Amino acid sequence: MASTRPMDDLLVLELSSGRIAAPFATKLLRDMGARVVKVQDPNLVSNPDLEFSEGFGRSSLDAFFKILDAGKESIVLSLANSEKSTQDRLTFEAMLARADILVEDLPAGKLEDMGYSWQKLHAVFPTLVVASISP
Repeated sequence: MASTRPMDDLLVLELSSGRIAAPFATKLLRDMGARVVKVQDPNLVSNPDLEFSEGFGRSSLDAFFKILDAGKESIVLSLANSEKSTQDRLTFEAMLARADILVEDLPAGKLEDMGYSWQKLHAVFPTLVVASISP
């Protein structure tokens, strides 16, 4: 008999600036069966959570993120609001159309600056659940 988990049919997109909050939350969803796609924007990579790690060691932190990212798919897309990013933004929006949940932990206002305010997301993707985790 096939094992079923509570979130087997859900697609979750993770959009993070390198903080721990979104990767940890989506790890929990992945552990419950969700398909998680980590959307990595090279323009957003900054990791303020590394500040707590003095003496922790870079290799230990890398191992920690490997655990958080286990079982996730990933894609690199530039989501900047610019002409050069048009195809990447269209790809992201096609992913949003299929997604059930978007989990993000960007600095306050950053998602809106990228053109993805909650109001716009809700208007275009009314069934999408947006979980914004404040740093």
